[in-house]
Amino acid sequence: GKVRPFSSFAIPTLSHSSLFGVQLNDSKQKVEQKLGIASLELASANQQVLVYFRNHAFHFVDNKLIGYQYHRELLPMSLNNELNLLDQAISLETKSQESYLLSQDLEPNDLSTLKNNYKNFKTALFKVDSAQSKHRIISLQLGSLISDMEMTSPCFNFDGKSNNQFAQLNAQARLKMHTTKGKKVLVSPCNEMVYFSRGYISQIKLAPPIDTHDLNLGPLKSYFKKDKWQFYSLSQGDSITELTELGSYDFFLDSAEFSSNDWDGYFHVIEDKLISATLTPNHAY
Repeated sequence: GKVRPFSSFAIPTLSHSSLFGVQLNDSKQKVEQKLGIASLELASANQQVLVYFRNHAFHFVDNKLIGYQYHRELLPMSLNNELNLLDQAISLETKSQESYLLSQDLEPNDLSTLKNNYKNFKTALFKVDSAQSKHRIISLQLGSLISDMEMTSPCFNFDGKSNNQFAQLNAQARLKMHTTKGKKVLVSPCNEMVYFSRGYISQIKLAPPIDTHDLNLGPLKSYFKKDKWQFYSLSQGDSITELTELGSYDFFLDSAEFSSNDWDGYFHVIEDKLISATLTPNHAY
């Protein structure tokens, strides 16, 4: 059957001694056993990051858990949209057993208690109503984090020549996601997203480069390159007329409906230039 990420944490609590039931120095296998399959996995050589839901990252070196990171805006929007949203209240416990919700408004005395308990802890002011703002947690970290990864991952090369694209791309992809619907998605450093269902490509999304300045998960900064997506002979920014090299299209407002022997879909166009695309294959890849 499909491998799906869990829909919640069995133990929805964070403390110095337990991160949803796992501990620092636990093996990657143990973490996956306890927490299920991660929503997102980024791997290189001996370093790995597993992200659960959209905001919880577990950092591993040599298969040992070295650190945990929470951030309200951990991932870029384009990745977030594919992942399970956690509809669960997470508690944060202090050494003296006081408990707070990760999402709650904090009073000044709560802030000082938490700052005394957690070193790497950041809050920001959020407007509660027109008259007042309250502090909420935006990030929290325990242990140490991987700041960047040595990545030499190429962009995917769609050329239609290879029959077994899944095996080829799966071996090459360093960034993998499991969507809410149980689909596996491979993401290239050029922001090319390939969706698989039962081992075959079910969809491809091509998107502009991700702005790495805003990324709060360090290793993603070294992963995403400034390179543009490639699709056969096409590249982001090419003129819409180049589509005729691959197939035919109908242009309406800012969208080109595209069709060829191999692919159907839409290219998003700005000022006659190709910006992004969503494409579906016409036969098994």
